[in-house]
Amino acid sequence: MTFINLLDKSADLYRLQATGDKEKWSKIATINVHLQPLADEMLEKGGTGAFYQRYKAWSQRDTMIYEGDRLVINSETYTVAGVEDFNIGNFPHLEIYLEKGNV
Repeated sequence: MTFINLLDKSADLYRLQATGDKEKWSKIATINVHLQPLADEMLEKGGTGAFYQRYKAWSQRDTMIYEGDRLVINSETYTVAGVEDFNIGNFPHLEIYLEKGNV
């Protein structure tokens, strides 16, 4: 089995774009990922009453993904909280840390 075979979900990547004095989310790319929850429980965001769940996704290194971007997978929106680039070994890849909830 190859790393690419493990990427079992399609995700639309969105980035906030500024045009003049307006901002809008624009679709940048569609990428393949493997998605897993990091834990079952919901977390509270800094005493604000907003709750979210953390996830980790793996993807190929062929698309630049930045903190603050959004991934839409099966109509669910995830916010990118961090990205680690692993360009080592037989399976160079990105590890993408995501949050989903009412944050």
